[in-house]
Amino acid sequence: MASSSSSGPFSPAPPFLTTVMKEGGCINWAELPYELKSSILSSLCTVDVLENAQKVCTSWRHVCKDPKMWQKIDMVDRSQGGLVEIDISYFGTDSLLNYFALSSSNLRSLKLALVSPITTEGLTEALVKLPLLEDLEVAQCTSWGDSLKLVGQSCPKLKTLKLHSFGVGPRWTFSDDDALAVAETMPGLRNLQLFGNGLSWFKSHS
Repeated sequence: MASSSSSGPFSPAPPFLTTVMKEGGCINWAELPYELKSSILSSLCTVDVLENAQKVCTSWRHVCKDPKMWQKIDMVDRSQGGLVEIDISYFGTDSLLNYFALSSSNLRSLKLALVSPITTEGLTEALVKLPLLEDLEVAQCTSWGDSLKLVGQSCPKLKTLKLHSFGVGPRWTFSDDDALAVAETMPGLRNLQLFGNGLSWFKSHS
């Protein structure tokens, strides 16, 4: 049974936190089979895992760090509309982005990778609902054209824009659409990065 006198940030918790009655006796929660601990802890919300469960003992912290525990994340509702920064790279859907936009209109910073099933249209629909957005970073994107103009018009406070299109589209595809959209609709930008978008300047000097 865990000792309540141990010290350290991930020391075993007191017995009343780590034991459970079974058939007239006590068993240590930390000694439960890994699969059972994982099943129990996965029923907790994200905030409880981060703020409580992973601090109970080393055994629980090990389970909480398992990638399978993070296949579903529920934090937006707990922010009560106060979410200001989020990074959802390499997972998500158009509907998830729309949910974030509707429930977190105070969002200031958004980072994500435009990978299936997220679409340019879905991302644009979400971004136009975020008028306070200041920083936007999108990886694996293709040319947005008119969609990027709409984003610029809907997000007048945008200060940082990073569009990375590594490995997307034909190797020698040239387009100035994104650059022109930025120039026409984002006068407040302070930091701009356009990677792999095939500006015509590169064509004339290749």
